[in-house]
Amino acid sequence: MTLTVLVALASPETRARLRSLLAHEPRARLVAECADGPTALERLRALRPELAFLGAELPGLDGFRVLEAAGPERAPLAVLVATGERHALRAFEVQALDCLVEPFGADRFRVAMRRALAAAEERDAERERDALQAALERLAREETPAGGYLERLLVRSGDRVLLVRAAEVDWIGAEGNYAELHAGGRTWLIRETMGALEARLDPGVFLRVHRSAIVNLDRVRELRPCPGGDYRLLLSDGAELRLSRGYRARLERLQARIASYL
Repeated sequence: MTLTVLVALASPETRARLRSLLAHEPRARLVAECADGPTALERLRALRPELAFLGAELPGLDGFRVLEAAGPERAPLAVLVATGERHALRAFEVQALDCLVEPFGADRFRVAMRRALAAAEERDAERERDALQAALERLAREETPAGGYLERLLVRSGDRVLLVRAAEVDWIGAEGNYAELHAGGRTWLIRETMGALEARLDPGVFLRVHRSAIVNLDRVRELRPCPGGDYRLLLSDGAELRLSRGYRARLERLQARIASYL
């Protein structure tokens, strides 16, 4: 991996030192130098370097404001260069990879480069995973008949993207802006809301029993009444879910399904 690099520093001496260090770094290619913030922002937008060494005290716009103006989608990986420790904490608050405090030497520069390369590799791996997931999602949509229901759900397991058959899902719980799939003793988070999943899953198999729970009817083994009008559902995997009063209209269907096993 080779990173394209922008150096934006007010000090000519520090720019020269970084230029020399980068010349001996086989995984970096210097594409631009400048001495003030407005020019740095212009070069960032025009050249889209992958890594930027930005002065914390650049004239016009300091390095922090340059990153803010670039925006999270366009900002490069950044290393702030400061003349004192007072800028170090702020550098990490703006999610800079590192803060080089003057005077720094070759060893400290190499530490910053290792961090930048590791971050770039992780970023590229994340992009590849996102592209793979998007391709699998398209495939899953193509395999779902028009007007039909989801037959497979995409989940991530570490660096892998897996396809889980909907019929294998025991139940689904809400987890913030995500949904938590429970299947065969394993759990995965997916980027779906409960409402979206309820609409895309076969209602003959899956039932919304609570605002935070969808259950596979084939996994319900017992239904117990609770004080206050709620019910407790016991699933074949040992999980216990609550059917709240707001979903009582669906109780008859659930009772019929349980009765079919008797």
